[in-house]
Amino acid sequence: MKRQTNLNVISQERSGVFGLAILWIMLFHSSLRFDWPPLHLIKATGYCGVDVFLFLSGIGLYYSMENDPSPAHFYKKRALRVLLPYAVVAVFYEGGRCLLGHITPAETMANVTFVSYWRDGVQTYWFIAAIVVFYAVYPLLYKVIKGGNYWIWVLILALGYGAALLLYQDQAAFYRINGFVFRIPIFLIGCFLAPQVKRGKEYSLIPTALLCTVGAMLMWYLWIDCDPWFLRMYLFTPLSLCLVFLGSIVLSFLRKDGVIQRFLLFFGGMTLELYLVHEKLLAALRPVFPNHNVAVNGLAVLLAIGLAWCLKRLCERFSP
Repeated sequence: MKRQTNLNVISQERSGVFGLAILWIMLFHSSLRFDWPPLHLIKATGYCGVDVFLFLSGIGLYYSMENDPSPAHFYKKRALRVLLPYAVVAVFYEGGRCLLGHITPAETMANVTFVSYWRDGVQTYWFIAAIVVFYAVYPLLYKVIKGGNYWIWVLILALGYGAALLLYQDQAAFYRINGFVFRIPIFLIGCFLAPQVKRGKEYSLIPTALLCTVGAMLMWYLWIDCDPWFLRMYLFTPLSLCLVFLGSIVLSFLRKDGVIQRFLLFFGGMTLELYLVHEKLLAALRPVFPNHNVAVNGLAVLLAIGLAWCLKRLCERFSP
């Protein structure tokens, strides 16, 4: 058994960890209920899968700009990868709601353009609204990373957490955009660690795995009785870091052509599409099947997989 590993394992196992994260988020969005406390806790904290996404995105963006530092090319690739599938789903979903009379044309336009999120806190597309901001500022962050002024990162992280705490003083703003503000630090941490991940900084395998396991268990334990509730959001950053490191280590021991790896790679290859489609399907099925059960949730997952696969293939036709 190997005793050493390195940070590059996070990049190597990135798609598999993405697969685990989207499955966790889909479980969180489902209406399934679990009587066994550990399973209930895992489902209730599935929101943390978004933190995993953003952490890995911060690393992935660094690799992208290292290969091609052109901001224009960066924005074009991000638009095709994120905004194109989003536009397809948003137009169909919001357009359908408008035609059925559930929302007005003005509300449709506000939802599609993210105005309703920033102004009113409508959560339907909050994640896309957030990553558009993160991606928009990344070329500037990349210059900071290359400059090596690490003290700036400490300052930015402190300001990020401070902003989250100050935001709580304005309840209206807090409930409107807390999901975005509390995700700023984990994205910045991913950006900050990206050069070390690419260089493959070594560390001891067993102590790191044990530390991450204990850390994740501790964060889950603290989450149970955390009061006031919004402090739970602070726990997601260390929890997601522990799970990314631990998940990468575990996946590195699995055969690349094995069933588990192939299963996770399949889901990890269309995380954004699944995120966009699955929740909308659940919302569409809810009025038809008021009492959600395993069968209905299973149907939503199967439909989401099929639609997400088609959406990804459609958008790939426009990729260079």
